[in-house]
Amino acid sequence: MTPWPPTWSAHWIWWERPRPDAPPNRFALLRRTFDLDDVPGSVPCRVSADSRYVLHTNGAEVARGPARSVPERLAWTEVDLAPALRPGPNVVAALVRFYGRPGPWWRPAIPSGHLGFGCFALEAPAIDLATDATWRGRPAPYATDVPSPLHGVAEEHLDGRHWPDGWEDVGFVEDDAWVGAVELRAGGPATARTTLPVDPYPAMEADGIAPLTAEPVVLGPLRTGVLNAGRITLATPWVEVRGPAGATVEVVVGEDEGPDGVVTAPRAYRLRYTLAGRPEGERVEGFDPVGFRFVGVSAAEDVEVTAAGAVERRYPRAGGASFRCADERLNRIWDVGARTLDVCSTDAFLDCPGREQRAWLGDAYVHSLVTFVTNPDWRLVRRHLRICAHSRRPDGLLAMAAVGDLTLAPTTIPDYSLHWLRTLGKYVIHSGDVDLAEELVPTAAGVLDWFEAFRGADGLLHAVPGWVFVDWATTERAEVTTALDALYAMALSSMQSLSGFLGDRRSAKRAEARAARTRQALDALWDEDKGVFVDAADTDGPRRRVSQQTNALCISAGAASHEQAGRILDAILDPDRLVRTPTTADVPLGRGLSSQYADPGSLAPFDEEESVVAAQPFFRHFVHDAVCEAGRRDLLPGLLLDWWPQVEAGATTFGEYWEAPPGRASRAHAWSATPTYDLTHHVLGVRPAEPGCRKAIVDPLHGFGPMSGSVPTPHGFLHVRVDERGAVEVDAPDGVEVLRPS
Repeated sequence: MTPWPPTWSAHWIWWERPRPDAPPNRFALLRRTFDLDDVPGSVPCRVSADSRYVLHTNGAEVARGPARSVPERLAWTEVDLAPALRPGPNVVAALVRFYGRPGPWWRPAIPSGHLGFGCFALEAPAIDLATDATWRGRPAPYATDVPSPLHGVAEEHLDGRHWPDGWEDVGFVEDDAWVGAVELRAGGPATARTTLPVDPYPAMEADGIAPLTAEPVVLGPLRTGVLNAGRITLATPWVEVRGPAGATVEVVVGEDEGPDGVVTAPRAYRLRYTLAGRPEGERVEGFDPVGFRFVGVSAAEDVEVTAAGAVERRYPRAGGASFRCADERLNRIWDVGARTLDVCSTDAFLDCPGREQRAWLGDAYVHSLVTFVTNPDWRLVRRHLRICAHSRRPDGLLAMAAVGDLTLAPTTIPDYSLHWLRTLGKYVIHSGDVDLAEELVPTAAGVLDWFEAFRGADGLLHAVPGWVFVDWATTERAEVTTALDALYAMALSSMQSLSGFLGDRRSAKRAEARAARTRQALDALWDEDKGVFVDAADTDGPRRRVSQQTNALCISAGAASHEQAGRILDAILDPDRLVRTPTTADVPLGRGLSSQYADPGSLAPFDEEESVVAAQPFFRHFVHDAVCEAGRRDLLPGLLLDWWPQVEAGATTFGEYWEAPPGRASRAHAWSATPTYDLTHHVLGVRPAEPGCRKAIVDPLHGFGPMSGSVPTPHGFLHVRVDERGAVEVDAPDGVEVLRPS
């Protein structure tokens, strides 16, 4: 990374002076030609925009961005232009999109002067290049008055008749539509500043992550208008067509295929292109990536679709991490989990690539853990933690999803702030990143102070406002929600560890004392007759419903004794008592969220005295942790085979729920990828013992059989091999001391 100064030589520019009453979903084309006598060996360039850009140099795409961020901390990307430059004439060109409306991965800035309505900035000091009035621009012919779905951004409707073909090439000849770019200024007292940073983007910063991939996706043969990518991908679809001017072609995508073609729900994505009528043919590609497996292409009879494909754009996963054992089903499950995370990782951790691409905080807990065992690059974990903290609410809690439209919501998911805090704790124990711990621990302290305000005289949290999520299943929620208290105790323990890591003994002791008080208070929710913790309590006392979710958290929080933990597992792992209650995917449209709070007996057969609410895939992570905490790690391989039916049915990624009708749920949800983490962390038994993995425990599951794996650490890969006799070989990188439990 180049040591950039805080101030830029560049100005914010646009093709015109933006108007506050201009419609949303506007695109601009901006370009600058220049000559070079020689090309330096390296030409660092930093670039940003509100909202998104695609950057070309001499016709080659060189960057996309910026990474999602709150406007007050707008991200910029560094790219080396040198490989695309040449002696003589050159051109740098950008297609820039301004969303205009809050969406899943973007929220607008508070306007200041000319800024807040679309802008672009770039500088490359090595070749004396920066955005200013010498650039040229024009509007890009995308329609602005187009549908904008709840779980996405506006559709892309491009009119090829007005598209300046070859505009990104150096030999392109501009017509009268091209004008001099306008340098944009902030309003009020900030007008004195003309270069970056300036309001409403005052604290810009490098995104600090790797460039996304640009891998070609081959689509299966076109039959009845549907093409199959063969697996879920996160990509920009493209088509090549030939036909008369004014004819149109449409591209839709989906994760399911139905009798009538692609099932576009639960997200309605559409790319519509109006042909220019070029005899040599035309190519159009989507601007924003979307998740799909199936592509539907429809065109008029006089339009020939000559080719179609896509470009996968996701966070790269470096090779090297692995897990293998004698059970090929578990090997496939590990691989599918890793692939699920792949397509749920871009500039942040996404809940899913297809429906919404929001950066939910709770989902990212599992995403981060899977990253630690599949990818030696942990920068996306760091980035995600920071953008979540940047989305902090004035009351101290975090928004339920970072950066986008839900940061403007009047409510949040309180338990997701606790998941974020625990993610921070897991990241620090794996990475040893002191700087990030010092930066974010104050935010974590604010989260805990918010919760502490709801602690009653009995030591439990009472009447916690917001959307208490827990899991999609119908666990019970009331004045006191047991799962929330247990998760609070776990977050306090994470805070104790973080404070101790930073040498703050006073804060560590306070967190320890609060956690102990919560654990003790949870005893009031223990049902001795049932041998479990109940889900909730109100002013009349404990209620009767029991779930895997609540009891798993109580074990992991340390609220259950060893004897109690054994009784709990007997109850919550009994297949005759488990009930997978209906989810939002099972109830009629429009009733979705209400299913969480319904009486499960009104939705499915459920006996309040005997039945146990089964965890959906997300919360099975916590069930597995509890099983291992209770000393029953031997049960884990069998539990992980619950994911095998999806793989056996042809799934290439794990879905949001155990089951869901077509179009009612995401088919790629990385919060369901916990088996990949569990196989490495619990079965292979490799886990950090000190921050930064200076010490690592290697404790393979005894009696499981031969297995091997390579596990990332900050010092390199740690390799483990267990042979048929149970002998363990460990090859650790320098800087890692291996601990073998006796």
